[in-house]
Amino acid sequence: LGGEGDLPQLWRDYQAGKTTPQSLRGMLGDPNEHVRAWAVRLLTDQWPLDTFNGPLASAVYPDEPENVSALMQTARNDSSGLVQLVLASTLQRMPIDKRADLAAELVRHDEFAGDRDLPSMVWYGLMPLVAKDREGLLRVAEQCTWPSTMRWIARGLASEIERDPASVAQLLAIASPRD
Repeated sequence: LGGEGDLPQLWRDYQAGKTTPQSLRGMLGDPNEHVRAWAVRLLTDQWPLDTFNGPLASAVYPDEPENVSALMQTARNDSSGLVQLVLASTLQRMPIDKRADLAAELVRHDEFAGDRDLPSMVWYGLMPLVAKDREGLLRVAEQCTWPSTMRWIARGLASEIERDPASVAQLLAIASPRD
């Protein structure tokens, strides 16, 4: 972890226990996208990570509304694809009830619609919402400018059509052209 600059210093401070959530949130405005991306990563480093099937039943999420709010603001305002990708990967560390709001901010960025990885990463974080928060998934669909993510949302909701036909009807209304 040698080297000069803000990023190596951030890593040294983190390993030495010298960073705080407040200091990491402050770094979300750093001019260097790598510092911002690592600030996101380190803010959520201790949050539980999903398994392939979603959150573990024993997962305990920290109550950190300031961090969640800072992540939301970063998703809304940061134009860096790297930072957006790290935020997308963070979805798999968030409580189910917080994922839709963050994902909705991410999928508004139409400049990333054709990105190779970002739409998939967002979907991986949203997959558990098919079973646990279809209303949240519909809120994401309302904001979605990414065709591939919208298609995966549609497939997910369609897979639940027998249990919840209303969600598919709502999705169709969202996807219908508006005058």
